[in-house]
Amino acid sequence: MEAGKLHCARAHSYAVIEGVPILLVEEARQTHVEGARSLQVAETGDISQIGNLEIVPGQIDLFVQELD
Repeated sequence: MEAGKLHCARAHSYAVIEGVPILLVEEARQTHVEGARSLQVAETGDISQIGNLEIVPGQIDLFVQELD
């Protein structure tokens, strides 16, 4: 790993955002909005698109609340 990038043995390079590597590829069709958003953040480095992921004990994530 170097300067915000993770490199594999096959010379692929992945962005690391806040310590988390984004192991998604642009060539694949994203089936979830968070996949597309993660790729955009990895490309631009703009973490403001991530949003607030803080959840207090006992609270249910808004995305999970929408699942049926």
